[in-house]
Amino acid sequence: MAASCTTCFGNWRPKPLKVNRTALVGASCALALAACSDGADKSQRDPKGPVPALIPQLAAVQIEDGSQTVLQNLSPEQVRSIAQSGKARLIDVRTAEEVAQGMILGADHIAMDAFDPADVMAPGDDRAIILYCRSGRRSEIVGDQLAAYGDRPVAHMAGGILAWERAGYPITQP
Repeated sequence: MAASCTTCFGNWRPKPLKVNRTALVGASCALALAACSDGADKSQRDPKGPVPALIPQLAAVQIEDGSQTVLQNLSPEQVRSIAQSGKARLIDVRTAEEVAQGMILGADHIAMDAFDPADVMAPGDDRAIILYCRSGRRSEIVGDQLAAYGDRPVAHMAGGILAWERAGYPITQP
């Protein structure tokens, strides 16, 4: 009996599951925010409707189901250009130990574990927000949370500070 099972299934291997990580992270963040929310939906917080495009690269994007997202993936080149224009707030979400190794000149440091969207979305400061971390993973998670909470464009630097350095851009000691 065992020999016949080995013969039939001996070469069979399960195929790996394909997971859309961005969708999985977004869904996880949405669930976490829903659990902590005050019950007010975004339309109640922002009666003016969709987020205005403060910078063309950070315009709201229409997605398949008709909803909008304000989280954008930016290259180091785009981040540098926008940061030099002064139209965005650059935030490093890495740990203090990582920041001690160097950061982008002009960036603010708010570690991911201390990040509070309400503090970042301060009234009166309507600049777009660009987040970055070491590789882009943490800044995308924080960006999803911030985009769901806020009323202005949010982006993160794909590839993080590693991509910034590969592009040949300088970092500075804090």
